Amino acid sequence: MSPITMFFISFLYALTLISFATATNITNAQIVTVIKSSCDGALYRNTCVDALSDYSYFIRKYHSKTQMGKLMIAIAMKATYKTQKIVNQNLASTLSNSNKNIKDCNIHMSSSYSNLNSSLTEVRNIMGHPNSQMYNFRKSNVMTWLSSALTDAYDCNDVLSDIHTGNIRNRIRALVKLATEMISSSLAVCSKL
Repeated sequence: MSPITMFFISFLYALTLISFATATNITNAQIVTVIKSSCDGALYRNTCVDALSDYSYFIRKYHSKTQMGKLMIAIAMKATYKTQKIVNQNLASTLSNSNKNIKDCNIHMSSSYSNLNSSLTEVRNIMGHPNSQMYNFRKSNVMTWLSSALTDAYDCNDVLSDIHTGNIRNRIRALVKLATEMISSSLAVCSKL
């Protein structure tokens, strides 16, 4: 199975798991409130709000803090996957001295994606009272994996700064920036679990 197929299966699976929660419809005004409150404290608040707004149809029924965290992580996974795909495509077309940097970036984005996947798995396992020991343990795991995913994205950006090939570097950096903003927004949303 191709990596793209695997990604979309994972993404749809994540959204499906989110949808098994109890569904209650809310109004458009309530959707806006849920989105804005979920993104409160996000470093890239506008990016967070815009990303979640694209899923308002979903948020209408599934809007708990846990569901919002799952959704934001799934959005970050999608952005990270897209970045890694473009990095892979550019490996063969770059100059040899830039190739090492792009390979390093690819490793970091792969690790970032893996950490996002681990955090999504752990969010699905969060149950019980928010002050219980197990709940806090799982939330701590989620935050650790998200922080690690963010560090990996920053590391990818750092290795790209050594590349002097403008178009490739600028294209990849723009995607890394978006993925970084989505991961950072995931941290903000999940901090409210």
